[in-house]
Amino acid sequence: MKKKLVFLLLLLSFMSLGFSQTITHEDRAYVGNALVENSYDYLVQTVAMTRNCIVGVYGGCGFAYQKIPQSLLDKLLEYNNNAWNIYDIHIAENNEWVIVGDKVTCSANIPVECYNSIVDLVSTEGVQCVSFNSRGDWCVIGSNSWVSSPSVGSLLQEANSIHGYIHYVHITNTTTVVTCEDGYY
Repeated sequence: MKKKLVFLLLLLSFMSLGFSQTITHEDRAYVGNALVENSYDYLVQTVAMTRNCIVGVYGGCGFAYQKIPQSLLDKLLEYNNNAWNIYDIHIAENNEWVIVGDKVTCSANIPVECYNSIVDLVSTEGVQCVSFNSRGDWCVIGSNSWVSSPSVGSLLQEANSIHGYIHYVHITNTTTVVTCEDGYY
């Protein structure tokens, strides 16, 4: 577990080197230290970071953050107060966000087709992961299927055919990372 956490924190640090950002080393260190301190008692579920904000979730609904949108903070507090589990958070560069957990909640201006796909998958099989960027690319992963914008669909299909079922996707304005059952793409 500690090796995975260290890898995740290193990955976030290296990913941030390519961006001119308002998130500082101190911001990342604050969230990273909070996750490390709490990972002795709780599992770290997810970390989301943009150029402007960072948040990490541990222990189901505990969280550490720096500079996140107020609407996301309000929802995280609601999840925490109600002891609703959080499995994934995604934040786009335009500060739109989605929380995937016991409930799926998103900010008001995510891509419409993405939102509609979330609603469809929540009602049929559940949602494991949602990712999108501020340019309109998006993907929603369910327990048995996935739906995406045409702009990333062929990439996801290729990843699926090479590495098996897709478990997680992270879409930014410049790249897409796909985690499958047998590898990464």
